[in-house]
Amino acid sequence: MKKLIMKFASFMRDRYARVDSISLACIFAHILTDIISMFFRGSIIVHTVLLVLSMAFAIYAVYRPFSKSIS
Repeated sequence: MKKLIMKFASFMRDRYARVDSISLACIFAHILTDIISMFFRGSIIVHTVLLVLSMAFAIYAVYRPFSKSIS
């Protein structure tokens, strides 16, 4: 287990590793678009577009803390 922790620590070296205001805004937008998409289940195209947008917000919110770009 210690070896796994050391590998993860090595992986996270020089990474941003923080949840900042942009990540929180993406999480909020993800939740909001999920809620809005529930009202458009009758329209398959609108529902699908909102779900894809919601997934993009979620992926970006997870990607940001693992990014090496600090700016």
